Amino acid sequence: MKKFKEYLLTTVGIALTAIALEYFFFPCDIAAGGGSGIGLVINKLIGIDTSLVVLILNIFLFVLAFIVLGKSFGAKSIYATVMLSVFMWIIEKFFTPQVLTENMFLASFFGSMILGMGAAIVFHQGASTGGTSIIASIISKFTPIGIGISVLLTDSFVCILAIGIFGVDKGLFGFFSVIVIGLIIDKFIDGFNV
Repeated sequence: MKKFKEYLLTTVGIALTAIALEYFFFPCDIAAGGGSGIGLVINKLIGIDTSLVVLILNIFLFVLAFIVLGKSFGAKSIYATVMLSVFMWIIEKFFTPQVLTENMFLASFFGSMILGMGAAIVFHQGASTGGTSIIASIISKFTPIGIGISVLLTDSFVCILAIGIFGVDKGLFGFFSVIVIGLIIDKFIDGFNV
């Protein structure tokens, strides 16, 4: 029963993350770091479905994590990573997401709120949706840089890529989202712990 509850909550967190990406970030070209941000940039460059790019990238990163970090990365993280791509694919294929707001600030703010809540739920269940958190874990293991700064560095690199593809305004909204998501994850996890 405990396992069922953990996977159920993880699924809810993944669904919120997919909704934030597909309805707020992607339609407005906001690459808020992570594997999804890289997926959005590659989608704009060569037109491959973002969900497919995220899945391929995460498979590569999980193989790298198993080699470099060992087998402790866990079944829940693999489940979360695969299910995020599945949810994104379902939304893209069957719900054809539209722009909910033309206002970049509103899209960035509300997308960050929803994604932050979803990510916090997933993290609280001891899982990860892969992406740049794997790269950050590898950096943190082999350097004196902490995990928080490592995540910020890897996500900032994605935002810099986004500036080159989408322009300064959208790239800066990506940076804004990275900061808001980080703050929300911390607040939600503190709340869960209380």
